[in-house]
Amino acid sequence: MALRVSAAPPVDPAQPIHYCLHIILAAAGRLGCIPSPAMSTRIVVVDDHELVRTGLRLRLEREEGMEVVGEAAEAASAYALIAERAPDLVVMDIDLPGEDGLAATATIKARWPKTQVLALTGSAPTSIAHAALLAGVDGLVFKNEASDDLVHAVRTVASGKVFLSPEAATALVTALRTSAVAPSLALPTCPELSERERSVLKGLADGFSYKEIAAEIGVSVKTVDTYRARLSKKLGCTNRAELIRCAVRLGLVQI
Repeated sequence: MALRVSAAPPVDPAQPIHYCLHIILAAAGRLGCIPSPAMSTRIVVVDDHELVRTGLRLRLEREEGMEVVGEAAEAASAYALIAERAPDLVVMDIDLPGEDGLAATATIKARWPKTQVLALTGSAPTSIAHAALLAGVDGLVFKNEASDDLVHAVRTVASGKVFLSPEAATALVTALRTSAVAPSLALPTCPELSERERSVLKGLADGFSYKEIAAEIGVSVKTVDTYRARLSKKLGCTNRAELIRCAVRLGLVQI
């Protein structure tokens, strides 16, 4: 007897196991939650707030072709997950405690260059968009836009393209215009830096770890941290993202 199901989604009845599974999942209302193994984008979510991670995971897993394979609250755990589960894409909170999301992105791009990074942030747009792209993100969404743009951003970045939400694009254009039109207005405000300070700042902007910077310039890791603290005080920066922005204005790194 032929199996008949009213208003069944179009599938191949010649594949009875797949057909029945398809109908069961559709009836349960969960078809969009389970991606096809052959087509799924494997995702790791990194955010220090458990509720945010849960919300992101539930939102992404509602979409066909998306599979969240792990969650992490800080950079070190994220590295372990990436090494173990080989995701295609990382949804990265820039505003992580300790090693922030920009530094983590630079590390990911150095160690796993094929892994895409979509950054989320609640920071002020003008202070973060330029620095995020310099760190190597493949997409940037501000958290107040995430409910509208998240899924489209993931699909865009997973396809190998760059995604900027409207607010991120506006912030980036503003930063580029400011740098291009009046670079002389920004540079004089930066205090004089020693050659060693400039080397440390460039290393931080290029995404190197304290240990790598220390080896490059021939000092201890503790000394690098001292220089970082001195740079933060001199330049009025409170995090690595702001230090990267200063490095751009000083011409130590280029887009």
